[in-house]
Amino acid sequence: MQTDNNSSKNLKVLCLQTNPKFKDVEYNIAQAEKILSKYSLQDALDVIMFPETAFTGYCFVSKDDIRPYLDQAGIGKTFEFCSNLAKRLNCYVIAGYPELYIDPQTKTEFMYNSAYVIDRQGNLILNYRKHLLYDQDYFWAAEGPGFQTITLKNNQGIEFKAAVAICMDIEPFEMKDLNEFKLAEFCKKERIDVVFLMCAWPDREATHPEKRTTEEMLHYWVNHRLQHLLNDEENNNKYDKKWAFFCANRTGSEGETIFGGSTCAFTCNPLKRIGNLNMEEEGELLADITL
Repeated sequence: MQTDNNSSKNLKVLCLQTNPKFKDVEYNIAQAEKILSKYSLQDALDVIMFPETAFTGYCFVSKDDIRPYLDQAGIGKTFEFCSNLAKRLNCYVIAGYPELYIDPQTKTEFMYNSAYVIDRQGNLILNYRKHLLYDQDYFWAAEGPGFQTITLKNNQGIEFKAAVAICMDIEPFEMKDLNEFKLAEFCKKERIDVVFLMCAWPDREATHPEKRTTEEMLHYWVNHRLQHLLNDEENNNKYDKKWAFFCANRTGSEGETIFGGSTCAFTCNPLKRIGNLNMEEEGELLADITL
């Protein structure tokens, strides 16, 4: 296996699996604070990641429905909480939120399913907008401009290159071509070290009553949708780097949608599961890895 430098990349990531109460941002932040209250600077975390639309809930049905819960990038309750958390624990914080963007020239409004990447000093360093939308997103959100990477540093000051993605970004565009692997191909081209995926991924919906299992979900995310980044016996040169996959998915339900949990951490090439949560539990997964 080749690497881009000779330094091992140690990375300590905490993934939250939450069950947000729909449209109750203050309650959801308070619940996250309870989970995180036991962590301190001594834990030497590198990254904390929350799910998609972590503090608002997900199943909004129109622009008017979601409007009271939108934040402009770097302004609002979600950012304030995440920024303070980053400073308290001296770590990066990645969290999904619904964004309102107002074009400064035309004053036109745009709404995005977005994610913050906040640095250890509490500053916003990336505002990522979901590129490939799911059915529920189309009620209110515009498509983001494209996949993005960001270079971060671990506690030892060693850089690692990360791709930040939101849920449907891992899928084919509008599920039209199941042989399309745009996110994986982008990550391979960019030579990433880590994929951070935030989800509000359903276990099932009323129109699809078949219940998934955690094992099925993990296999689908890693072995199938990111297969272009995996080495295997048939093709030993798919991707010559060791890398990691972290997914923070929510649990619980909203209306008829039941979410699938299964928050997980993997190191890849060789593939190794570091840990995962089940489909129903709220809590956190702490993964301490070396690339």
